Amino acid sequence: MRAGVLLEALACDYRVLLWVVPLASGGADLTPGPWIRSLAKQVVVTRPEEEPRWRLASRLKDVDRRREAQKAYPKPMMARFATSTCVARLREEIGAHPVERCLVLRSYLAPFGIAWVSSAKNAAGSRPRLILDLDDDESLTRQRLAALRRELNDPVGAETELREADRFESLERVLLPQINQVLVAHRGHAERLSPSFGKDPNPSLAVVPNAIRVPQSIPPRPPGPELRLLLVGNLSYLPNQDAAHRLALEVLPAARRRLRRPVRVRIVGSNPPAGVLGLSEVPGVEVRPDVPDVAPHYAWADVAMVPLRAGGGTRIKILEAFAHRVHVVSTSLGAEGLEIVADRHAL
Repeated sequence: MRAGVLLEALACDYRVLLWVVPLASGGADLTPGPWIRSLAKQVVVTRPEEEPRWRLASRLKDVDRRREAQKAYPKPMMARFATSTCVARLREEIGAHPVERCLVLRSYLAPFGIAWVSSAKNAAGSRPRLILDLDDDESLTRQRLAALRRELNDPVGAETELREADRFESLERVLLPQINQVLVAHRGHAERLSPSFGKDPNPSLAVVPNAIRVPQSIPPRPPGPELRLLLVGNLSYLPNQDAAHRLALEVLPAARRRLRRPVRVRIVGSNPPAGVLGLSEVPGVEVRPDVPDVAPHYAWADVAMVPLRAGGGTRIKILEAFAHRVHVVSTSLGAEGLEIVADRHAL
């Protein structure tokens, strides 16, 4: 969603070439829809291929040897696709168009941008300005995911997340000096990055908060005897899966005991795994996967719930709830980075 907002903003002032590197598409249809085509003058989708070192490690048949070989890989796993072949293919596909600025989303894609701008030219014949939008504090997020996986009795997963945290920290230490400007979603992330830039404040580091388009109209919320709790999120993401289980299995029964009134839960989001879909078997819980529009669900809800125990950046789901004038109950981590006063703007 942040990528969409940035694309819409850039399209106001620039002719935009959108380069899509689908690292986690799972074979989905990547044909650009009408909204994308209305904003981007050209869309290039480059199918990634893994670096030979990772590809060879993944082919080892012995599980322990394969795991050890992958542990020795120095980059974050999401950065294993940034190959010279992929960058060369992009150059062929877009031709020699002059480019003023190159905006890269997420640090694991920064190697693509660095490799590409090194040979690209702007209208004046010099190197384009390279901007990196970090959106998420990847290293901190991975540390939190490790803690969550330990809570969920997944020590192997926790070890993997901690290793990824170290890799992201190393990657950013190398990358940031090569970037003209870095964008982050909130001040806390900017403060953690400030030592990397040598002075504070630094024009090379800017806070661009997440944004949401406010609906033109808010339908009236009909009163009723029941309390309606809503969770919205990308349900392929572990923290949102954990939040869904906590809401359905812990918060819901506790709310019923405490309030002595009917309480219902609705879980709305994309790509829910079987475990989340199975929560619909809990009385009073419904799961709505892959909905085309979240607005009717905010119109249904009395309270938007954000019971997150891990994550980074800022939660767009909270901004959405505010935009739809729905009360918010969140963990402190869930509300992190937003200028929210506890017990005033949210509980």
